[in-house]
Amino acid sequence: MSMPMTQHTRPAVPVLLASVMLGLMTGSAWGAPSGLSVVAGEVSASGLGSKKVTIQQATAHAVLHWREFNLAHDEVAQFIQPNSSAIALNRIFDVNPSQIFGRLEANGHVILLNPNGVMFGPTAQVNVGSLTASSLHLSTENFLAGRLHFEGPATSGPVKNAGAIEAAAGGIYLLAPNVENSGVITAKDGQITLAAGSTVYLSDRPDGRGLLVEVKAPAGQAGNLKDLIAEGGGITLAGPKAAALPSRVASSIRKDWRRPTARANETA
Repeated sequence: MSMPMTQHTRPAVPVLLASVMLGLMTGSAWGAPSGLSVVAGEVSASGLGSKKVTIQQATAHAVLHWREFNLAHDEVAQFIQPNSSAIALNRIFDVNPSQIFGRLEANGHVILLNPNGVMFGPTAQVNVGSLTASSLHLSTENFLAGRLHFEGPATSGPVKNAGAIEAAAGGIYLLAPNVENSGVITAKDGQITLAAGSTVYLSDRPDGRGLLVEVKAPAGQAGNLKDLIAEGGGITLAGPKAAALPSRVASSIRKDWRRPTARANETA
């Protein structure tokens, strides 16, 4: 939406552009999560549109629809769930990728789905039981039946992390045709999976067995550019161009209980 202006002066243009770029870098150009509707489960929310949004989940499974789900660097979204096994599926109907620059907190499993992509900025602080971020689709029927079957077109947006994501007790799964990590991902006792593909069958087994990635995007890539830490868990990169795990990933695991793996075959 454009705003009417009474005059235009050239000196103001660089200032305006600088302000816009600063907003993009800090995440302040986006508002807090808004436009919530509950599709399944028992959920209440407070603080919508403010700097702190609290989602209270009373059932083991919940399906939520959002008009947009973004967090600026000074904003917080907190999920209070019955236990660490509870899962909240969040579908986001934004024409833009979701931009997470603030804090996302949960004691259970949070799934963020945005077909245009999910971006965790350098100021993002994610502390959850488990996290799945994807641009692929997961049907309500499959979700409520416990089938984590994600699929979507090869043109689905990317999932990128430049911040700090930590799972207290579960796993962290980034699923999209293109997945990148330039931040720090930590799952001390769980599975870290970066899967680049258009169809992913996700298993919650701690050893990662049962993970199936069907690659239909020839240019898809699962790349690690910084730190993946799973002290007592496992690490998997899956996709047609799965990047080799750098030595610092292996060295950041105190005990080699499970060897980190990079998978580049079409079905991983």
